[in-house]
Amino acid sequence: MSQVQIVSERLAPLRDMLNVDGYDLVVHDGADGLVAEITAGEAACEDCLVPKHVMRQYVDTMLEPEYGSDAPQLELVYPADAGH
Repeated sequence: MSQVQIVSERLAPLRDMLNVDGYDLVVHDGADGLVAEITAGEAACEDCLVPKHVMRQYVDTMLEPEYGSDAPQLELVYPADAGH
């Protein structure tokens, strides 16, 4: 199983929570490692998306059981991030 698949599987519960508020979470390869990209659908609740630093804590906590302190580098991209 690839790193993308492993990380995506570990973050599935978070993806399900985001889907309820109109967001999606996709994990893919990036230039400097993996990217966890959150995108907003048409009916996304802007007030429902927690600040990026809080989401980062959620992501790190969800990856810890799989990787411990050896988690792959993972860039977190929000809908408002420039260039995405």
